[in-house]
Amino acid sequence: MELRHSPATLDVDSQGLTLHEAMAIVLKDAPGGMMRAGDLAAQVNGRGLYRMRDGRPVEAQQIHARVGQYPHVFNKQGTFITLSSPVT
Repeated sequence: MELRHSPATLDVDSQGLTLHEAMAIVLKDAPGGMMRAGDLAAQVNGRGLYRMRDGRPVEAQQIHARVGQYPHVFNKQGTFITLSSPVT
């Protein structure tokens, strides 16, 4: 599955990744391919994959919001987030 975005909704950090792209990278490396939102945010921040527009680190609330905005990319299984299918 390829991620595509309109310029009006694109949130890109200095590395050129959107938050949901950064989330997908972390989930691909996660044991079992699943993580809780807080842990996912910590990994995105720890790896320096994405920062919010104002420079603050990503919070669990933003992770939850992206999961809801991209149901074709992410699934929620209880308290865990997974990829719905491979992302390219």
